[in-house]
Amino acid sequence: MKHTPSTHTNFVIERAFAATPQAVFQAWADPQAKRRWSDCHAEHTIEYRLDFRPLGHETHQVVYPDGRVQQIEKVFFDIVDARRIVFTY
Repeated sequence: MKHTPSTHTNFVIERAFAATPQAVFQAWADPQAKRRWSDCHAEHTIEYRLDFRPLGHETHQVVYPDGRVQQIEKVFFDIVDARRIVFTY
């Protein structure tokens, strides 16, 4: 099998909100607030955890009525209060 190297890139998403940076940051940091704006499958969620700190995780598991399972795992790499949140999932 031929080895095909991968290319790594990065990108930045910038958003403008009708709220202060602190209010937006709190919407990420508070587990109940985060679920209100980001959980599009709340009726099927069986697990949700948020450890909002550098190297902390956000875990979200959904089981749909047809038996499919969706597991989302995020890792927070850099968090600066009211300024920056860097994560992967």
